[in-house]
Amino acid sequence: MNAAVFRYLSVLPLCACLAGPVRAWTPYHAHFSGGASAPVHYVHQKLDMPPSFHERHRQTLLDHYTLCRKAKEAAALIGEPVESYQPLPELPAHPWVGDVEIYYGAGRAVAVTTFTHYVIDLQKDRRKPHWKGDCGLLKSTTRTISMHDPTRACKIETSALSSRLEVRCSPRAGDAEHRYRASLPDEALGVAGPTGEIRTIAGRRCRVFGALKELETCIEKRDRLGGQTMPLLSPVNSIEAGLLLLSNLGGLRYAAQRVELDIQVGERLFQIPENGAALSVLPPFPVDHR
Repeated sequence: MNAAVFRYLSVLPLCACLAGPVRAWTPYHAHFSGGASAPVHYVHQKLDMPPSFHERHRQTLLDHYTLCRKAKEAAALIGEPVESYQPLPELPAHPWVGDVEIYYGAGRAVAVTTFTHYVIDLQKDRRKPHWKGDCGLLKSTTRTISMHDPTRACKIETSALSSRLEVRCSPRAGDAEHRYRASLPDEALGVAGPTGEIRTIAGRRCRVFGALKELETCIEKRDRLGGQTMPLLSPVNSIEAGLLLLSNLGGLRYAAQRVELDIQVGERLFQIPENGAALSVLPPFPVDHR
């Protein structure tokens, strides 16, 4: 790596931070206003990884760019035409960005995971027309919507390039699994059981589960919604009923930034779309997810 690249890398954190103002987060449920409404508890988690995690991924982007550039330049040495390539891009402060929104309803729930990551455009791909192989910086945003009601559990995985929805559902026996788990002693949960530690996240106290960091969650015990008693369950938590304030999904840690109790959301939030429906039936992807 030459001195010029090192000088560029040394100012990247400053440049990335000045790349533009971060837009305020618009909750997923904001797009379902109007019409009938239903009470929910709302938890918004954000990806919560140490600075070393983001620096490691920034370095990977830089390494991939250097590899791409050198491959272009090496073509000249064997008499092949040199393809044009983009200058070293301004790397984002956070190459990986994630948000998880959980809606706890009466006997039903929705979890929406929005994830963005950046890659270097290393080579052309006929299946992906936006891949040009010009060493530029590409942004990929995906969204996974997990929904359950008393009879079904469904998952919808989409990307900003999708046109149709693939909706996969399976039968669900209400809260039978929770009732069974609740009847077991804490010791029966093994390494996923409670640690005895109490933490405060987003100003709320929660009970820590998971003896291993990769399994760690923190759950606020709560069993009431709209004045009624009920187990609060979500598609991303099967350990104990309550509000999930800290989670580990696919090796990534998410921590609650915002919790709202007994808010009203549009009933359409809980409607499971038909398989093959147009992507436009769902809220749009965040314009500036970073």
